[in-house]
Amino acid sequence: MTKVPYRPLAPRFHILGPGGIGSLLAFYFHRHNIPFTLFQRKAPPPTPPSLTPATNSNTPATLKYMNLTALDTASVEPQVVDGMGDTIVHTGKGHVWLAPIIDTPSPKVTSGSTKDKHDPSPPKLDSNTLADIGSLLQKPDDGSLFPTLTEPAKAVRSTKYPYTNPSTFIAPFTNAPFSSFYVQPSSPEQLRNLRTRSLYETLAAFQLLSTDMDLKILMPEHLLALQLSKLVVNACVNPVATLLEATNGMLIDSAEAHQAVKDLIKESLSILSHSKEFEALDKSLTDEFLTLETLTKTTETILRATKPNRCSTLQDYLKGSQECEIDYMNGYLIKMAERYGRPAPLNKMVTEKVKDKFAAPRKNPTPVE
Repeated sequence: MTKVPYRPLAPRFHILGPGGIGSLLAFYFHRHNIPFTLFQRKAPPPTPPSLTPATNSNTPATLKYMNLTALDTASVEPQVVDGMGDTIVHTGKGHVWLAPIIDTPSPKVTSGSTKDKHDPSPPKLDSNTLADIGSLLQKPDDGSLFPTLTEPAKAVRSTKYPYTNPSTFIAPFTNAPFSSFYVQPSSPEQLRNLRTRSLYETLAAFQLLSTDMDLKILMPEHLLALQLSKLVVNACVNPVATLLEATNGMLIDSAEAHQAVKDLIKESLSILSHSKEFEALDKSLTDEFLTLETLTKTTETILRATKPNRCSTLQDYLKGSQECEIDYMNGYLIKMAERYGRPAPLNKMVTEKVKDKFAAPRKNPTPVE
C-alpha cells in the first residue's frame, strides 16, 4: 500500500479488555505514538511516587484505563505502567488482517409519523449516510487481496467533528457518557462526510503499523471469506482435539483423528456453501479460501505449524473452566444448518460430546503451559 500523506488527526483507539489481542495492539499503538485507552472492569492501583517516571525518561508513557463497573459515572484514570508484574509476553509476530464493516442496520421508523423542524431524530442510516468505503479503498487491478488506501475528497477532509453539546442523535446508538461529546449532524451529507473522514483516519493510523506488525487492510468481502475459513478450521480442530485431549500435532499424526477432522471439514463446508454469507462472496474468493481442498490444506498447515500447541477449547477444559466456547463455533454452524435446511449430524454429535465432557466431574485441573 502506498504511503498516505493526509492524517491531520490521530484518532484515539479504545481497547475493550486488555487481553492478548488488545495488549498486542496497545504495544504497537504505544510504539507509534497513537493515542489509546484500555477499558477494563477495574483500573490498576495507583503508581507509587517512587516509580513515577521523570519527564525525559525512557519509561512507557501514561496509559489510560476506564472503570467499566459503572458507565453512568465512568471516569478515565491515568496510570503509569512500568512493565513490572506483567503476565503478557510478546513472543512472536503473526499476521493481522482487518477491514471496515459495511452493513449497518437502519433504525426502525414508525409508519405514518410526521416530522417537523424540531424533531431530534437522526438522519436514516442508509446508503446516503454510511461511510464511502469505495472512495477510500481502491481494489487492486491485479486481483490481489490488498487494496490501496486513498486520500478522501476535500469536502470530507474539511468536515469538522462536532465535539460540543450533548447529542440527541448519538444517544440512541450508544451509552453515556460518550453521547455528551457530540452534536447532531445537520444533514445526511454531513453525517456521511464525518463517517468517511473518521474511517479514513482510522485506517491511516492502522497503516502506520502495517510493516512493524505485519498488518494488512482488506476489502470487507475478503475479510468475510477469511472469517468463514477460520470458522471451519476452529470448528473442525477444537472439538476433536478436546475430546481426545490431543495436541494439534496429534490430529495430523493419528490417522483416526485426522480423518475425523476431514469429515467435519466436509460437512461444515456443505452447510456453509448454502448460506447467504457464502453466496454474497465472489467466486474468486470462494475458490481461493472456501473449497474442500483449500480448507483441508489450510487446516493441515495450521496443525503442522502448531504441533505442540493445545487448542483454546482444550486449554479451557484442562484449566478446569466450566465455560465452553463450542457454541460459538460448531453451535454457529448448527444454527446455520437449521436456517438453510442442511444436515449437521457430525457437528451436533461433537458439540454434545464436548458439552458433556465439560459438564462431567473431573480431576484436579491440569496446568497448561
